[in-house]
Amino acid sequence: LPTITVDLLVSDYQYTILRSIIPEPTKYFDALAAQSLAGAANLNRVIVKKNLLEDLEKSYFLFQFHKETVESLQSELSIRKVIAERSKEAFDLGAISFDDFYLAQRFVVAAKTNLVNATEVLKNDEFTLKLLLQSNDLSEFDLMVEDLYNASLALPADVNEAMDIAVKHSLEVEQFDYLIQAARKTKTGVAVSWISWGGVGFDYFAKVSVARSEIKKLQLQKEKAIIGLRNQVATIYAEIEKLKEKLTFHNELLEMSKNEYARAQENYNNQ
Repeated sequence: LPTITVDLLVSDYQYTILRSIIPEPTKYFDALAAQSLAGAANLNRVIVKKNLLEDLEKSYFLFQFHKETVESLQSELSIRKVIAERSKEAFDLGAISFDDFYLAQRFVVAAKTNLVNATEVLKNDEFTLKLLLQSNDLSEFDLMVEDLYNASLALPADVNEAMDIAVKHSLEVEQFDYLIQAARKTKTGVAVSWISWGGVGFDYFAKVSVARSEIKKLQLQKEKAIIGLRNQVATIYAEIEKLKEKLTFHNELLEMSKNEYARAQENYNNQ
C-alpha cells in the first residue's frame, strides 16, 4: 500500500502541534523495551563481576598450590644433594657401583630442572594475580573465600537437583528473560506502528516478521544457555567423583610411601 499520512488531512502547523501532543505508540513500546534492556545491562555488570571473582579465585588457589610445590621441590633438591654427596663418599670407598653414583648425580640435575620449571609457573601465577588486582605487592593479599560463594552450601547428592538449582540462580539465564521481554515490547511497537503519523509502508510486514524472529532467536539462545549450564554441572559432578576416586588411590600411595620410608630409616639405623 502507498504511505498515507495526515498531511493529506491537516495543514503543516496543525500536523506539528498534534504530533507534539500525541506521540506515536511505537515510541511508547520502544521506551518499555529500553527499560528491559537496562535491566539486562545491570545483570551483565553483575555477571562480569562474578566472572572476575571466579578468575581471581582460580588464580589464587593455583598460586598457593604452586607455591607449596616449589617449597617441596626445594626440599627435594636439598635431600638429593645430600644423597649425591654421600654416594660420592660411598663410591670412593667402593661401597656402591659407578651406576649408583651416576644415578644419584642425575637425580640432582632432574630436581634442579623441576625446581626451575615450577618457579617459572609460580612467577606466571604471581603475574596473573598482580594483573587482576592491579597491585605490585601480594604480601598482604589474602583471599576471603566466603565472600565469593556460599561455602556452607551442601552440594546436592542428586545431579539433576543441582542442575535445577544452577539454572534457577543463573544470572545469564535471567538476563535472557530481560532480553526476550525487550524483544517482545519492540515487536509490539512494530506491530502497532501503523497507528502513526507516518502511516503504513511497504516494509511493515517485513519489520513485524523480523521482530518476531528476534524473539524466537533469543528464546533458542536461552534454551542453549540452559542446556550448556546443565551440561557444565553434570561435567563438574563427574569430575568430582573421579577426583574422589583418585584421592583414595593417592592416600593409599601415601601410606605405602610412609611405610617404605620407615623401613629405609630402620635399615639405615641398622647400618
